[in-house]
Amino acid sequence: MRAFQIALAAVLLLPAGNVAANTAGRAEAAIYSNLCDEPESGDEDGIRITVLRFVEDDYLAFQFAEGWANAPDIVPAKIGRDSHFSADVTAGYIQHMKLTGVISPKRIVLYMPIVGNKPQRIVLPRVSGHETLGRCAVIPFYARPK
Repeated sequence: MRAFQIALAAVLLLPAGNVAANTAGRAEAAIYSNLCDEPESGDEDGIRITVLRFVEDDYLAFQFAEGWANAPDIVPAKIGRDSHFSADVTAGYIQHMKLTGVISPKRIVLYMPIVGNKPQRIVLPRVSGHETLGRCAVIPFYARPK
């Protein structure tokens, strides 16, 4: 786990340009998150996605938090020229899930099958680090208005 943290920290020091387009032809990273702190318990709730774009390949580091943030699942991602992406992830109690969505410089629009197999639309704003967004709303993150 320590080696992973060091590697992720090194990647996060990369320039944070327009990861959606990756027109710079160099490695870039961006973090998108709706992680928040539950007011009563102090637990974390939400999703964090780190987009890692390299010249040859693209990856997503996916974290799902419901009480605590699980270790990220780093998986290859298919990111098209139109910034649409897909990736297969596992995290915590989520056995296997296909994520799809669209990356933009300010947010990711994510389609994630949370309940059953019907994808839910979730918008994750781009954040500057691994901080949470503060106190959670009373309703769960997947039911929040988009």
